[in-house]
Amino acid sequence: MANVVVCPDKNNEYSNLIVHLKYFDSVASNRPLVCAGFDSVKEINVIGNFARLYKPSDLDDMENQIRYCLENNSMLLDSSRYNRQIMAETLTYRNFKDQILSISLKRTVV
Repeated sequence: MANVVVCPDKNNEYSNLIVHLKYFDSVASNRPLVCAGFDSVKEINVIGNFARLYKPSDLDDMENQIRYCLENNSMLLDSSRYNRQIMAETLTYRNFKDQILSISLKRTVV
């Protein structure tokens, strides 16, 4: 297992709209995570403070966040221990099923 999981991403318009699946896989690893701070990721990250965010496409900022995670690995490992549980309780389809059904029904009626 890695001491730190890194999700490198380049700045592009799509990354601000959707969260890549690798983000959820990385959060589920219960390891310290470094991830590009796109709007979509920032919105989810506030739920559990899952990742150290860096400015997208900024390799120096990404390096600084990786260094921080390596230097503070024990503390971050403790704080990320329950990420999978927090994610399962707040970010699964089961938690949004009523909203998804509502949207789906509105589209079929229109």
